[in-house]
Amino acid sequence: MPRTLGATTARPSHGSGGLDGLLLDIGGEVGALIVYVDPALAGREIEVRPADAAEARRTHTVVHEHRSGVFAAVFVELVRGRYDLLHPDDDRHWGDVGIDGGRIAELDRRAS
Repeated sequence: MPRTLGATTARPSHGSGGLDGLLLDIGGEVGALIVYVDPALAGREIEVRPADAAEARRTHTVVHEHRSGVFAAVFVELVRGRYDLLHPDDDRHWGDVGIDGGRIAELDRRAS
């Protein structure tokens, strides 16, 4: 079940060669999404698309290792609405999530 946070920043670790820090520019109609995944997906792209349009433009981001060894994909800017999460191996539906403006939604797709 997705969970929504009221925070506006997320800070990835320095150790993975990924991002040194991440500032989310959210507010108004714009929110963000954090998708927690298994380590096997490190470096892979994950995509979302608006749920109401199967042929809609997709948004993608890369999975990085973050603090405490957590692997996650962070979508830093998504317009409020419902989104389909697509599996990186075959584009099948992997989950759905609602994005609210000014908030961070979380979706956990880890196997364990």
